[in-house]
Amino acid sequence: VMEHNRLHIPALFTGEALHGFNNFEGTVFPSPIGLAATWNPEIARGTGAAIAAETRCTGVDMIFAPVLDLAREPRWGRIEEDFGEDPYLTGQMGLAYVDGAQGESLARDHTVVAEPKHFAGHGSPEGGANTSPVHIGERELRSVMLKSFEPALREGHAWGVMAAYHEIDGIPVTDDPFLLKDILRGEWGFQEIGRASCRER
Repeated sequence: VMEHNRLHIPALFTGEALHGFNNFEGTVFPSPIGLAATWNPEIARGTGAAIAAETRCTGVDMIFAPVLDLAREPRWGRIEEDFGEDPYLTGQMGLAYVDGAQGESLARDHTVVAEPKHFAGHGSPEGGANTSPVHIGERELRSVMLKSFEPALREGHAWGVMAAYHEIDGIPVTDDPFLLKDILRGEWGFQEIGRASCRER
């Protein structure tokens, strides 16, 4: 791929891995809401590691998981994708999943880049519609919604993060400098794959 593009950019193969990578041939694990019912981060760590190993052997380097949204709107149709409504439990399960998926080194043949999503507040959309605006102030954003993401990004050093699809106070999250620059990069020190040369522990 690098030889046939002008800028010699390598390909990064990605895939969904919410509760397994290949639902036709791979292992299908319990959905995250069921995994959260165990209250056992070690099970989440093992799940992340197993999914990473199955994913990497197919040539995929990065997975869109775990989902760290908080299910605070019961009409939202994606509740089974996350670890529930509690920020602490979600944060610990997400941290364990990321640790399992990324392992000690991404240079191994059984680890992948984890990309927690959907940063942030995605589980509380207006009327429960998936991409509707989220009405939330900074205090609740920081003390509740961001608490589910912080461990995976600050302690687990997740190498990716997916921005949410909605807007907060009229600003699309995908273009929100407060969330993506001030908090994610400035306060939490996030560096995506292209800017980080090594993983520090």
